[in-house]
Amino acid sequence: MASPDPDQYRPWFRLRLAHGALADAAAVARHLALRPTAATAALLRRFELRLVEEPDGVLMLAKPRWDALLTDWLSASGGGPLRLRLLARSPLIWGATAVPLEARASQWQLLGRWGQPLASAAAAQLAATQVALEPVAADQTVTDQTVANRGALDPASAAAPAVAQSSETGAGVAAASGSALAHPDGSLDFSLVPLAGPTLRLPVAPAAERLTLLDERGEVVLERPLTAAEQAGGQLSQALDGLPEGLLQARFESGAPPAAVLRLDPEPQALGVACLCLPPPTPEAPLLELTWTLPARASRWHYLLVPGEPTQRLQGLAISGEGCSFGGGDEPETLPDGRRAWRLVGDRPLQMAERSPYRFRLQGQRMDATGQSHPLRLDPLPAAPLGPVWPPATGPSAAAPEGSGGQAPAPAPTGQEPGTANGSAPAEPPPEASVPSDPLVGLSEMVVPL
Repeated sequence: MASPDPDQYRPWFRLRLAHGALADAAAVARHLALRPTAATAALLRRFELRLVEEPDGVLMLAKPRWDALLTDWLSASGGGPLRLRLLARSPLIWGATAVPLEARASQWQLLGRWGQPLASAAAAQLAATQVALEPVAADQTVTDQTVANRGALDPASAAAPAVAQSSETGAGVAAASGSALAHPDGSLDFSLVPLAGPTLRLPVAPAAERLTLLDERGEVVLERPLTAAEQAGGQLSQALDGLPEGLLQARFESGAPPAAVLRLDPEPQALGVACLCLPPPTPEAPLLELTWTLPARASRWHYLLVPGEPTQRLQGLAISGEGCSFGGGDEPETLPDGRRAWRLVGDRPLQMAERSPYRFRLQGQRMDATGQSHPLRLDPLPAAPLGPVWPPATGPSAAAPEGSGGQAPAPAPTGQEPGTANGSAPAEPPPEASVPSDPLVGLSEMVVPL
């Protein structure tokens, strides 16, 4: 049997992206992409690896001539990791993904993991995270708000949360110890982790005397005693310049739980990073198929019905359809542009989708200036678009910082103004419309002219 050509590329692994709000590979290609981080790009050049872009992900190719050296490197590094950035090609996809609405791509990113590095015993525990939805001070208690994800937190090994604060954002994130295991079906675990700025600030216990920073393999990358000022002030400040990319854990001799941060070069379009710890490529090994599935956000639908003439009134409004019941619409409210609108609100959140499976119909009566009643029917009503999605407590008329998790008024795919069905500015929801407390649930508004 002839030996394989050492310079003939063969497949090593494929990483596919999927999203609960996107119907197929073509939709994934419009909204998401994968690119190597700087360190991984250097590794690709070193071992002549080729990353081929596919509609819904990437395919990695390797040359047999590098098998031995690549195997040695993977063994020494515990299987990697190779890191691929998850980039947003559309400004809507962050808001359509089930992460807390307050999470900003510049402060938090999704960490997708497959496998676990085995270079040391400490590497058996990678950090999984919990998200504190409000900025926290060192002496504040972190709320137990977690990201809905698969396998991100191992209750058996979870420690009490610790708070990590970035000097850039001042945002607090609770971290706990967990494990990331390879799943037989090739799926990736994921969690939401804080990004590290140039300087990391961490609250410290009075008994803490020494800081140890570990990388993803459990190897020490920085170790130093705390200064007297840090001990007295209850907070340390550590520059991260020159430290490796990837997940970093801060540990203290006092026994306080570790805090985790994601150390990556800035990338404005990045939503996260896939961290892959892989077996080496061999001629006998089958193609390794991996899938990273991101869950779709659910949102509560609000319809704002606007009559065609200012003197007209709407009454007897009812929306029918499967999956949700709508109430309200008895009295009008005033939109920012001065028009009157009748608001009907869904009684439960519906999963966001680029091609929504939900179909709702409107019936009612339109009263003209003379008091004459006219039947009103609309079938179907427009479905909620992918974005923008708003925090339920504020609504779309509240200002939001750039890059916020679905809060900022990103352009709608049709070129219409944000949050509308016809290019009109939506109204601020009344307080009673802000009942959802789940941080993963948003609010979608559709202004419908009649």
